[in-house]
Amino acid sequence: MANSRYVVEDSEEEWNHELPFDYIHLRLMFSCFSSYKSMVKKAFEHLRPGGWVEYQEFSLEVLGVDEYSQAALRDDPTAYQGWMNLMREGSLKLGRDIDVTPKLKDWLTEAGFVDVVEKRILVPISAWSSDPLEQELGRLHQENLYNAVEAVIKMFYAAGMTQEEVQKYIADYRNNLYDPRLKIYHPWVVVYGRKPYPGEGGNVQSETECGTEANGAKD
Repeated sequence: MANSRYVVEDSEEEWNHELPFDYIHLRLMFSCFSSYKSMVKKAFEHLRPGGWVEYQEFSLEVLGVDEYSQAALRDDPTAYQGWMNLMREGSLKLGRDIDVTPKLKDWLTEAGFVDVVEKRILVPISAWSSDPLEQELGRLHQENLYNAVEAVIKMFYAAGMTQEEVQKYIADYRNNLYDPRLKIYHPWVVVYGRKPYPGEGGNVQSETECGTEANGAKD
């Protein structure tokens, strides 16, 4: 593209760019930084006044919409919530806190962003919903989660699992993921904010929205 160029750098190192950015977007970077909060500060420093930053990450807490799903998430370590818990445990032993969604909005306001908005969007896992759009989202999300488990094996080993235990866990997790009785929503969190202009007051307009209510789940 004539109006763009690609730069491959370690974003945790010093940013060396000629001009400030108008827009910075990060998605699914929760496990990539030793300090996610410091990356929010860097984004603020390298935006022009009036520029925007947006983060899209998923929550480590998932929602079962009926008793069967809630019990499976609570009691079965190979169910999807068990995977979230295992990733959290392993990442902490690696020195990284990947549970960033509860903190993002505060990190943006602390860094100096204004007009900060948080949106919480409930995405189904699998096609259990009667809503056609949710069915399609659920199928795509289920496929992503089936493949994504192998990308975080390092966290499993950090949590103390052997190679044999990891392989068995992945097989059991994938079988669980396709249990047709499970009705689960996975919250995704979108947080964005604007760098104020010089002399602009620190007015912060934060709000939380839900894209789909789990209590009104369509089955």
